Amino acid sequence: DSLSHHLALISLHAGALEYRDDLDAARARQAAAVIRSTAETAAEELGTVLTVLREDPADTTPAPTLDRLTSLADDVRAAGTPVTLRLDVDAEPPAAVTAHVIRVVQESLTNAVRHAPGQSVDIVVAGAPGDGLRVSVTNPVAGASRGGVSGLGLVGLGERLSLISGTFTAGSNKGRFVVEAWVPWKT
Repeated sequence: DSLSHHLALISLHAGALEYRDDLDAARARQAAAVIRSTAETAAEELGTVLTVLREDPADTTPAPTLDRLTSLADDVRAAGTPVTLRLDVDAEPPAAVTAHVIRVVQESLTNAVRHAPGQSVDIVVAGAPGDGLRVSVTNPVAGASRGGVSGLGLVGLGERLSLISGTFTAGSNKGRFVVEAWVPWKT
């Protein structure tokens, strides 16, 4: 899932370089740097997946933290999409909870960039131990989609959250596309 997100960002930035002739050299270099950095991250993740498929190594990857959401938002901002991120979380959740939240935000950002390019995205993650984490990602519904491969990302998120007794909805509401999820956080 994460690899798919990185590849979508690479495609987005490359597409901007291909079609935008109004970029000055500094902005073109900035976009190229994001492509390079995102490709390196994707290659590292692919290497991790291939290693797991080949053997059963001890996992030495640091557990994800909510700080990852800030980097995801920064990556999408660098591609020209305004992103507002509000974190209202009492403490750092367990790694498994954080991984689900990151995946929801990641897929939502990928869809927003693909289907509503350049439109603002609002992300809110709020909650506490015992209450769970609520995730809301919204963006205007736009007519100019970048197209691309239609995936099963949202369906997969619904299945993923169902497996952990969470909730997930996604759809249009009053001119906005709204993704909402609840991830249990047991104490």
